[in-house]
Amino acid sequence: MLNSLAFCSSIPTMRASMKLVVFLGMLFFAAPAMAAAKFLPAPPQHARPAGTVYLRDWAEKNGFQMSFDQKGSTIDLTNRWANIALANDSRHGTVNGVSVWLSFPIRVHNGRLIIDQKDLTTLIEPVLFPKRLGKDRKVLVVALDAGHGGKDPGYQIGSKQEKIFTMMLAKEVKEQLEDAGLKTFMTRRSDTYVERADRAELAQKAKADLFVSLHYNTAPDPGAKGVETYCVTPFGAEATNGSEQALRTYPGNRYDAQSVLLAYEVQRSITRSLDLADRGVRRAGFEVLRRAPMPSILIEGGFMSNPSDSKRVFDEDHRREMARAIVDGILAYKRTMERAAVHN
Repeated sequence: MLNSLAFCSSIPTMRASMKLVVFLGMLFFAAPAMAAAKFLPAPPQHARPAGTVYLRDWAEKNGFQMSFDQKGSTIDLTNRWANIALANDSRHGTVNGVSVWLSFPIRVHNGRLIIDQKDLTTLIEPVLFPKRLGKDRKVLVVALDAGHGGKDPGYQIGSKQEKIFTMMLAKEVKEQLEDAGLKTFMTRRSDTYVERADRAELAQKAKADLFVSLHYNTAPDPGAKGVETYCVTPFGAEATNGSEQALRTYPGNRYDAQSVLLAYEVQRSITRSLDLADRGVRRAGFEVLRRAPMPSILIEGGFMSNPSDSKRVFDEDHRREMARAIVDGILAYKRTMERAAVHN
């Protein structure tokens, strides 16, 4: 009986010992796996979307102070010589007061603002840090493309046809460019029809350094007004109006950086010289821009459908002033590209 009681009383001790042995065995066999796991990289948590950059990182790298008003969603990047104004969840912004349109909206990720790398390399950096032309290269010849012509009247308001006024503007720009010492080439010299696909080819044959297409705008809303300057949509981005996406590269995309700087300088010159609303530097897949094997822009010089804009479009004095502003923008681009230091 005593032996039985002694045996029974030792059972809890034996169970405890067995648990300890099992626990130590588990540790022994688990140790290698735990050691290996210690050196495995942790899985990424909420990784930054591919092709994007944290905006503050870019700002600090390039000498900008950044502020973000979360309530108003406004973003300001400033230094001694430049100011960039952006907005969260928006594609619109300004660079030194000139309206521009990004290819992708600014977003917040992991509590931080991100910008698409494409917007840095095809908009912000070419405008702020332009790279000069190659050694001994100059801007010497400008191709002027008067929109529409012949059987294609363009927009028509009453008896007034866009093709007539684009030709008038092209002739005025031609004269002023030549007065400034540049050579010009016109894709059409009279009221004739030239296929859009042929216009860039004609400019190439003329060895043009720049291609500038001249148009006027219209809209169902008569309140729409102002000037827009377009360059070709970068590969993989949407046009500013969102109607199309560039799913392939074109000859014009070789000059994305130069074209956006040319568009910026012309847009800035027009909006600072004339009483026209600044609708911004924009992107589009216009055929003349896609095909142009040189820096190229398309200017929409005002809305023929707007009462105040149309008075200017049809006015000879305003047309001369518009031509002067376009020429000044082209000359500003020429000076910048011929003297600009490479940004590292």
